[in-house]
Amino acid sequence: MKYAIVALLILFTPIAASAQKDVFWADGGMCLSQLLPGASATYNYNVGKHLGLGAGCQLYEFHVTEPEYQYVPALYWDVRFNMRLRKRTQYFVFLDLGINLYKQNGESWNSGDSYYYVQDDNGMYTGFGIGYFRPKSIRGSGHYVTLKLISNSYNADAYNYATRERGTERWGDQTVVVSFGFKFK
Repeated sequence: MKYAIVALLILFTPIAASAQKDVFWADGGMCLSQLLPGASATYNYNVGKHLGLGAGCQLYEFHVTEPEYQYVPALYWDVRFNMRLRKRTQYFVFLDLGINLYKQNGESWNSGDSYYYVQDDNGMYTGFGIGYFRPKSIRGSGHYVTLKLISNSYNADAYNYATRERGTERWGDQTVVVSFGFKFK
């Protein structure tokens, strides 16, 4: 009997250890620029005691171009640094880099003496934030809250009426998001 228990422990210890490394974060939040809801989901694999790497998706509202707001889905890579892992209250910091997925539809606008035109679809997504997590289960699942700054960046072709110069300018929009979610482990 004791050999069976030892065999089961040897067999299930790596499985339990790998299960502790997979983490799924899902949240819903409020975009503070227009007070509209959004959501995000992230899968992380803990590569070290404090470091998690993963991928995710989100749907929040952005300026797609200067004159237009709309919900913009994004796909991103996630780097997460977890602090105070042995305590009941834990904190984490994360950085997301990826792409916003949308069509430009030939958007154009005037600003000052310049005319701007965006011909490329999609934009660059960046997100940075801090979170508070309190585990509720033995495995480490529980509720969390985050405060994050997310942004959309894109290039616009510019034509200046006064100087008759053409160029490319980097435009973008950022917003602060407060979100509440659940960490599945």
